[in-house]
Amino acid sequence: MLAPMKYVPVHQTFTFDPITTPNKNIQSYFMRNDQSFYTQDSLKYPAYGCSGRSLQIVIDSDFIIVQDQKHKVDFFNAYALNLDKYETGQKCLDSIYNLIFQDIKSRESSCETVSKDDQVQLVVGDFFGRSEIISFIDILINQLGFKVIMVLPVSLSVSFSLNHNFCAFLFEEGFSLIDDFALIDSFVDVKKETNSSDLCNFRSPTKVDDEDFAEEFSRTSVVEGKFKYSCNECGQKDETVDKMQSHILKDHKHGTFYFYEDPYSGSRTEKLQKRMKYLFSTEKYEKIAKNIICVGTSEKLDNSIQVSREECLDLAIKGSQVFFNLDASKDLWMTEHEWRSVRLRALKEKMLFYI
Repeated sequence: MLAPMKYVPVHQTFTFDPITTPNKNIQSYFMRNDQSFYTQDSLKYPAYGCSGRSLQIVIDSDFIIVQDQKHKVDFFNAYALNLDKYETGQKCLDSIYNLIFQDIKSRESSCETVSKDDQVQLVVGDFFGRSEIISFIDILINQLGFKVIMVLPVSLSVSFSLNHNFCAFLFEEGFSLIDDFALIDSFVDVKKETNSSDLCNFRSPTKVDDEDFAEEFSRTSVVEGKFKYSCNECGQKDETVDKMQSHILKDHKHGTFYFYEDPYSGSRTEKLQKRMKYLFSTEKYEKIAKNIICVGTSEKLDNSIQVSREECLDLAIKGSQVFFNLDASKDLWMTEHEWRSVRLRALKEKMLFYI
């Protein structure tokens, strides 16, 4: 015979209210309703207490900027932690923490206080991997004690500053593509020979920790490189010749299509143009091609804007401040309780880029 229970559980009914989160697979990024059980309503933004002020922190490969103070750093080697100098990742991350901590502490002597209730806008370089971004958030929330955080990539922040909802970025390391104020794709400039049909490799190299076997938002088929054919008339993509012929007969009566070219041939600007043509329709490609920002490079395209690395980061700070004042930004704030409860899952629902 079973012994009676020492404690009798209390049955309760919970109601989970929907929240609005950005969805990267539809045209409007602020019209998705999801049931959220991450935290109590009182611990979500904006009910969770904060000062209403924003603190901008930029972490890029060569610079760390805290509000208006710029620091030249050597913590990274091609957007990965510089293990050649710091030996271990933890030592490198500790050095990043010490730099930000000392910067914030120095402001107290100048009567410029930084409160833990300030909302932190973390602007990160486009080519950092998932592991690095998670580590940066841990530094700000778990070690420095900030309560609310938003993560934005550099290119997207610059697009807010310039008010370009469709644009492309040509960095020394690679390329980034902005589609309707969302970072659709960012990838390094691959120089080694590889299989041209494997377009998934046309991105930054990933670590084991970066792999995710339960994606909340899967990337579209075209971004993953499954569509090999493109219509010359409208730019529609498909997988087989038969499907492309059916599309042309149905929608255009006549026309041609082409097989996607080797993305690794040609100059860097040609690679960028090939990628844009592959990812987007003809109409959208023409929009993006009108706004190309070359960052820290001597290369130039028609209608391109050339800026230095430091100028790009300054524009990123201004863009994050612009976005802070928009009502739409409220959907991207993540509280410390949401981060500590499910971490990556909460972060992926509060970003305008893929991670």
